Amino acid sequence: MNCPGWVHNLTPFIFKITDNFGIRWYGLAYVIGFLGGWGLMVFLAKRKLISLNPEEIGDFIFTLAIGIVAGGRIGYALFYSPDIFTTFTSSFPYWELLAFHHGGMASHGGMIGFVLA
Repeated sequence: MNCPGWVHNLTPFIFKITDNFGIRWYGLAYVIGFLGGWGLMVFLAKRKLISLNPEEIGDFIFTLAIGIVAGGRIGYALFYSPDIFTTFTSSFPYWELLAFHHGGMASHGGMIGFVLA
Protein backbone atom coordinates (compact mmCIF):
# COMPACT_ATOMS: atom_id res chain seq x y z
CA MET A 1 0.00 0.00 0.00
CA ASN A 2 1.40 3.38 -1.01
CA CYS A 3 0.52 6.51 0.89
CA PRO A 4 1.27 9.64 -1.10
CA GLY A 5 2.49 12.54 0.94
CA TRP A 6 5.00 15.27 1.27
CA VAL A 7 8.53 14.13 2.01
CA HIS A 8 10.71 16.92 3.28
CA ASN A 9 14.40 17.37 2.77
CA LEU A 10 15.16 20.11 5.27
CA THR A 11 18.68 21.27 5.93
CA PRO A 12 19.86 21.61 9.55
CA PHE A 13 21.66 24.85 8.62
CA ILE A 14 20.19 28.34 8.66
CA PHE A 15 23.25 29.31 6.62
CA LYS A 16 26.63 27.70 6.00
CA ILE A 17 30.03 29.31 6.45
CA THR A 18 31.90 26.26 5.13
CA ASP A 19 30.62 22.85 4.00
CA ASN A 20 30.41 21.49 7.55
CA PHE A 21 30.21 24.66 9.62
CA GLY A 22 27.42 27.16 9.93
CA ILE A 23 24.56 28.39 12.07
CA ARG A 24 22.10 25.56 12.71
CA TRP A 25 18.42 25.67 13.63
CA TYR A 26 19.07 23.54 16.72
CA GLY A 27 21.66 26.00 18.02
CA LEU A 28 19.34 28.92 17.35
CA ALA A 29 16.66 27.18 19.42
CA TYR A 30 19.10 26.91 22.34
CA VAL A 31 20.06 30.59 22.08
CA ILE A 32 16.42 31.69 21.94
CA GLY A 33 15.62 29.47 24.92
CA PHE A 34 18.45 30.83 27.04
CA LEU A 35 17.71 34.45 26.11
CA GLY A 36 14.00 33.91 26.74
CA GLY A 37 14.75 32.34 30.12
CA TRP A 38 17.04 35.22 30.99
CA GLY A 39 14.42 37.80 30.00
CA LEU A 40 11.67 36.05 31.94
CA MET A 41 13.81 35.74 35.06
CA VAL A 42 14.85 39.41 34.93
CA PHE A 43 11.17 40.34 34.56
CA LEU A 44 10.25 38.21 37.59
CA ALA A 45 13.21 39.44 39.67
CA LYS A 46 12.34 43.11 39.08
CA ARG A 47 8.85 42.42 40.40
CA LYS A 48 10.26 40.54 43.43
CA LEU A 49 8.52 37.31 42.37
CA ILE A 50 11.77 35.33 42.68
CA SER A 51 14.53 35.67 45.27
CA LEU A 52 17.37 36.44 42.82
CA ASN A 53 18.51 39.99 42.13
CA PRO A 54 18.28 41.06 38.47
CA GLU A 55 22.10 41.45 38.45
CA GLU A 56 22.55 37.76 39.38
CA ILE A 57 20.38 36.38 36.59
CA GLY A 58 23.10 36.48 33.90
CA ASP A 59 25.48 34.36 35.98
CA PHE A 60 22.66 31.97 36.84
CA ILE A 61 21.61 31.49 33.20
CA PHE A 62 25.24 31.12 32.07
CA THR A 63 25.81 28.38 34.68
CA LEU A 64 22.63 26.60 33.62
CA ALA A 65 23.57 26.87 29.94
CA ILE A 66 26.95 25.23 30.58
CA GLY A 67 25.28 22.49 32.65
CA ILE A 68 22.61 21.82 30.02
CA VAL A 69 24.96 21.71 27.04
CA ALA A 70 27.64 19.64 28.84
CA GLY A 71 25.02 17.33 30.37
CA GLY A 72 23.28 16.88 27.02
CA ARG A 73 26.50 15.93 25.26
CA ILE A 74 27.72 13.62 28.05
CA GLY A 75 24.24 12.07 28.23
CA TYR A 76 24.32 11.39 24.49
CA ALA A 77 27.72 9.74 24.84
CA LEU A 78 26.68 7.65 27.86
CA PHE A 79 23.30 6.48 26.58
CA TYR A 80 23.76 6.25 22.82
CA SER A 81 27.43 6.15 21.83
CA PRO A 82 29.86 5.28 24.66
CA ASP A 83 32.76 4.90 22.22
CA ILE A 84 32.86 8.72 21.95
CA PHE A 85 34.71 8.80 25.29
CA THR A 86 37.65 6.83 23.88
CA THR A 87 37.73 8.18 20.31
CA PHE A 88 40.45 10.67 19.43
CA THR A 89 41.11 12.22 16.01
CA SER A 90 44.04 13.98 14.37
CA SER A 91 42.01 17.14 13.73
CA PHE A 92 40.47 19.71 16.06
CA PRO A 93 38.80 19.20 18.58
CA TYR A 94 40.81 15.94 18.84
CA TRP A 95 38.48 14.32 21.39
CA GLU A 96 35.24 13.11 19.83
CA LEU A 97 33.23 14.08 22.93
CA LEU A 98 33.95 17.73 22.12
CA ALA A 99 33.00 17.36 18.43
CA PHE A 100 29.42 18.65 18.68
CA HIS A 101 29.01 18.39 14.90
CA HIS A 102 29.31 14.58 15.20
CA GLY A 103 26.50 12.89 17.05
CA GLY A 104 24.10 14.85 19.17
CA MET A 105 22.77 15.69 22.58
CA ALA A 106 20.36 13.86 24.87
CA SER A 107 17.52 15.76 26.52
CA HIS A 108 17.67 13.58 29.63
CA GLY A 109 21.41 14.30 29.90
CA GLY A 110 20.60 18.00 29.61
CA MET A 111 18.11 17.70 32.46
CA ILE A 112 20.73 15.99 34.63
CA GLY A 113 23.17 18.80 33.76
CA PHE A 114 20.48 21.36 34.63
CA VAL A 115 19.92 19.80 38.06
CA LEU A 116 23.65 19.48 38.79
CA ALA A 117 24.39 23.06 37.71
